[in-house]
Amino acid sequence: MTSRERFYECFYKIVNEKNNNSVYLSAVKFNEIVSEIKNVRSSGIKSNKAYRILKRYDLITIREENKLILLLLEGNTNILYYITNENIYDVLHDVYLSIGHGGKHRMNAEVKKNKGLVIKLMVFSEMNSRCQVDLIDMHTQGDGEFWLIMVYQDHLTKFVQLRPLKTKRAEEVAKHLIDIFCIFGAPMILQSDNDREFVNKIIEDLKEMWDTLKIVHRKPRHTQSQGSVERANQDIQNMLITWMKKNNCKSWSEGLRFVQLMKNMTYHDGIKRSPYMALFSTDVKIGLSSLLPAEAVEKLTTEQELEEILQSVVSDYEQKDDHNVSDKDVNC
Repeated sequence: MTSRERFYECFYKIVNEKNNNSVYLSAVKFNEIVSEIKNVRSSGIKSNKAYRILKRYDLITIREENKLILLLLEGNTNILYYITNENIYDVLHDVYLSIGHGGKHRMNAEVKKNKGLVIKLMVFSEMNSRCQVDLIDMHTQGDGEFWLIMVYQDHLTKFVQLRPLKTKRAEEVAKHLIDIFCIFGAPMILQSDNDREFVNKIIEDLKEMWDTLKIVHRKPRHTQSQGSVERANQDIQNMLITWMKKNNCKSWSEGLRFVQLMKNMTYHDGIKRSPYMALFSTDVKIGLSSLLPAEAVEKLTTEQELEEILQSVVSDYEQKDDHNVSDKDVNC
């Protein structure tokens, strides 16, 4: 007996034992409901059966394909799709594979997460909804094999990621994007000021590398968007020049990662905070130097030494606090 056959043997046994199994639809029942709703919409005539159906189900059309959904009540934006009993195994199997053959608890969590689609009016008001990829030409400052900088920016948080490129080939750009997507997730829309054919080729290569990935391309709507990108690119180049002078280094590809951090921790007028803060809701931490004075951590090498310093800082703070309380008592 195959895994599919074992699944349906258990599935139908459970369904038949349930008092209310109306959420489980055979292909025949599914098509009957779809037909009934379409008939009501075309004729306006509602039978008793149609009334019962319309109290529970609704129909939406996506790219000329009918989708049966749970009736949306006022204020609810969570669209729940119905699938036929015959498709349940395939859906669950795809989820099982997507989580790397995880156990039942991971399966249960993933199925709950994916059982519906939340439709929001402001679909692009979330991080990683729309991102932009562009290239900075560094021919005049060639760095060995590198002569381009890939700039990838999230539209909402302005968080940028920079990568040195050896060529302008879409395949190389796509490989770097895949690395980013596997950490931060992939956007729905990929914008670019580069030509449409180039970006479409990038999306094609992304699809070849990650077959379940689907992204659409669009040009930025407003002309001021291009100006904003140009200013950001110029800012990145200026930061690179400063970094190379400060570190006496002619290899801009080495400094790119540090410029990326500097760019993301710098206050952005448009979002009234740094991109790093917008994304992570915290300031950038650079090891112990973010917490303690340089002279306090200069000779630290072990966790025990760190704990001793932190404990002394806490003790000093408590003593000062007690002293302040005592002064207030005396003054009173």
